[in-house]
Amino acid sequence: VTALAWVVANAVPFFQDLVGLIGGTTQAPLTLLLPALLYRRAAWPLNRSRNTGSAAVVVVSAALVAYGTLGAVGNIISDWHNHGTPFSCALPPAAPP
Repeated sequence: VTALAWVVANAVPFFQDLVGLIGGTTQAPLTLLLPALLYRRAAWPLNRSRNTGSAAVVVVSAALVAYGTLGAVGNIISDWHNHGTPFSCALPPAAPP
């Protein structure tokens, strides 16, 4: 457990970016995609004409996952360029006096 925590802490040295990455990849599937897919599975044999709304939710949630993940990865890359790469042990820039 300690080794895994060390790898995660050094791979993504900024906690805010790690939270953003986890949120970007899991928020839309858990809150939008999973309920829509379960509804489509349950309602498909009963009423096929009412599934267009849930199909739209599936498409929108897939787009949200893609944009959220890409945005989080972009923030991680930006912070790596500004503050040093993972496992580099670079010192943070000095604060101005």
